[in-house]
Amino acid sequence: AALFSSPYEFDQPTLEQNGWLSIPGGFNSAPEGKISLTALEDTLFPASRDQQGIRFEVAPGEVAFIYASQPISTVRIPVLLRLTLRSDSPNATIALGALKGPIQQADGSLTAIMPQTSAFCSGEPYRLIALYQPLDVMAITPFIQVANTGSNGPAVVWVDCLEWIGVHGG
Repeated sequence: AALFSSPYEFDQPTLEQNGWLSIPGGFNSAPEGKISLTALEDTLFPASRDQQGIRFEVAPGEVAFIYASQPISTVRIPVLLRLTLRSDSPNATIALGALKGPIQQADGSLTAIMPQTSAFCSGEPYRLIALYQPLDVMAITPFIQVANTGSNGPAVVWVDCLEWIGVHGG
């Protein structure tokens, strides 16, 4: 079996240069949260390779949504998505997932993991994992969504990197 992987480090000056685009307010056109590329403090992610990442800030009711501008070629094999993140509040709902095929041709088929609160990553970095088992497609489009489901104050979620890992052969 051969392992293939690739990280999105979010170390370039713009979201587009990192290979990502946003949909303001997500698919439901909610009020738009803030998305910015940022230097990460050593205390947030001590194991970060480059101390660069993304900062999502969402007030109650706001949504921030980004997706990979180029789909990942899967060659019809399972792909594991591993997101390294941290939050300052339990009020965020974070979704990590992948759409079937390129986003322009998405038919609504997806895989996603979406914990109801961000309490799991409020005190330390955490790796959120989603697995996509494509049956009839050759590509998937990863996405990250952050929404504030609380009723007071903004929630901030930092992302250090997103890795995708696949195994070919057996």
